[in-house]
Amino acid sequence: MEGGYWDNTDKIVLFCTECLTKAECLALIRMLSNLGIKAGLKRRNKVTDSYRIRVSRMSVPLLRTLVKDHINPVFAYKIGNV
Repeated sequence: MEGGYWDNTDKIVLFCTECLTKAECLALIRMLSNLGIKAGLKRRNKVTDSYRIRVSRMSVPLLRTLVKDHINPVFAYKIGNV
């Protein structure tokens, strides 16, 4: 629950996946796609070749619906207004 955040500027959710390989991030994106969530990679650091997973603005409502009953209220701000 704590490995991501709400980007209020772009109105998206980002998962902090810098500790994962690019292949692992792409596998997670495929899993999200199976749930109907559109996501992509956002390069975080060119030197270490690290990435974050960016959930499409159009998919944020679906993400919220899927996680709102399972997320600890302390972390609800990470998916924006719920």
